[in-house]
Amino acid sequence: MLRPGHPVLLTDSGIAAICLDVAEEDCHKQAAFWQAQADWNVTEYHPWGVRLRRTPTSTVSLVMGPPAAPKAARNRLRLEVTQRDWETGEFSDAGGNEFHVTCQP
Repeated sequence: MLRPGHPVLLTDSGIAAICLDVAEEDCHKQAAFWQAQADWNVTEYHPWGVRLRRTPTSTVSLVMGPPAAPKAARNRLRLEVTQRDWETGEFSDAGGNEFHVTCQP
């Protein structure tokens, strides 16, 4: 958990980071997947993982790093991606994290 004032946070309140469990060997593949699907950019690469933001100054980031425990069931948190040219429904990224696609009108 990061508290306000931490150097990577760009906000004092609200959602600051969405964390996805990603095995170390899949980190670059996952970063490329989410860059392409969400149109967010990698802003940081670290030994612990990678951080993406919509813009360099966006207050919310997508953080991917090593899982705390092996995946045993469906993710408790699923991202919702809004796209115009995709089929709607539930999908999984390369790391097995579920996400939902809705169509943008």
